[in-house]
Amino acid sequence: MSIDPRSWSMSEAALQESIRKMCDGLALTVQHVENSLQGRVWVRGWPDLEIIGTTIIYRELKRQSGSPTADQRRIGAIIQRAHGDWAVWRPDDLYDGTIARQLTAISRLSISVFMSEDIQRIEGAAP
Repeated sequence: MSIDPRSWSMSEAALQESIRKMCDGLALTVQHVENSLQGRVWVRGWPDLEIIGTTIIYRELKRQSGSPTADQRRIGAIIQRAHGDWAVWRPDDLYDGTIARQLTAISRLSISVFMSEDIQRIEGAAP
């Protein structure tokens, strides 16, 4: 499957904001950890987002071409060994519906998965 061309220009901040809006719409609690690689948290490399619904998921956000650092991979492995749900999300995961499916799966709301028109609305683009 090819990568949506919009993915290459989306910043990590724009991806995060789209996810925050989706979480709001799905009644999910989301916590953002800022600058975990700059020593402002107790654990370097902690994931960008902790999202709480029927379970907790941990997500590291990256630009389309970005890769997790060694600290981020190390923390991800620790979370997974503890049976936590850790993954990296990139813009293409937004456009191909991966993020919407995963968020909908942990939402307590009984609604259908976001469609591409919903993603466009969240981004502020006309459908």
